[in-house]
Amino acid sequence: MNVQINTFNELINFIESSNLTLEQYDTIISKSLYLYIDTKDLSKQNLIMELKEYWSNYNNQLEKPLFLN
Repeated sequence: MNVQINTFNELINFIESSNLTLEQYDTIISKSLYLYIDTKDLSKQNLIMELKEYWSNYNNQLEKPLFLN
């Protein structure tokens, strides 16, 4: 499976529409946003909410956190 994600909205849409494991989402997010997530005690919906919050806070900044909360 080859998926091309060009924007943050495409990433969110992909996460919402796919059924992958949190570890697979972590791999995709780390390669696309250079952001790492802790998959313990995290649901898909929480991941989406936290990603949206992260993006609203840091989208165009050069310096961003490496880890999602």
